[in-house]
Amino acid sequence: MFMEIRLKRIRAKQQKKLSNSYLALYKNITSYIHMSELNGLEKEKLLQEILDMMLQTQFEGKSIDSTIGKDYEVFCDSIIDEYTKNQNNRILNAFQNYVKYVLLGSLILALTNGFSSQSLSSLDITISQFIIINSISIFVIPMAKEIKKKRISAAKYQKYYTTISGHKGIYALTGLVFFPMLLKTILERFYGKEVLVYRISLFNGWYYVIIAIITIVLIEIYKRARYSN
Repeated sequence: MFMEIRLKRIRAKQQKKLSNSYLALYKNITSYIHMSELNGLEKEKLLQEILDMMLQTQFEGKSIDSTIGKDYEVFCDSIIDEYTKNQNNRILNAFQNYVKYVLLGSLILALTNGFSSQSLSSLDITISQFIIINSISIFVIPMAKEIKKKRISAAKYQKYYTTISGHKGIYALTGLVFFPMLLKTILERFYGKEVLVYRISLFNGWYYVIIAIITIVLIEIYKRARYSN
């Protein structure tokens, strides 16, 4: 965390050296990189590398296209792919985000249920709600991030963005609708309809919460240790 803050401060000072056109492009690149699945430290390292390249190109009086190319998204994607080309890293990122989203979603929904019933003594959610949280974590959030990433250059690639948004939106909506339906059907068949209203208490299952938090932290430590070398 402290390394990220330090790198951000360095970037904030150095990017002031960019001309207006270079700075506008760098801000677009920054927004695009921030929507990637890289962790915070990886993003800062990557943005610093790109900033150094742009400063060098500007100093030499060359066209930015000679470094970035005609499409900064293609350039960013190629560098991001280099950071995440190891399949294990992609799996770790996806799994870490999934656990994080499920944990956060469960907590928010449990608090909502508690306030609705005017009792925070149990902090629980139903099986049905837990299935919905999983569906959102698997389908909706990743697709929303992808659509938001493409929105950055919507003015330039409006047709492409609209196509991507439509496809991703349909995929997310399909997953959100049919995945819960499938799970609910399976559970009802084996355990009966009453299983869907069974309540899971976060207090009683505190060890699962602790395991989830430890898992997120350990994955983050592993990734940071790997990229700090």
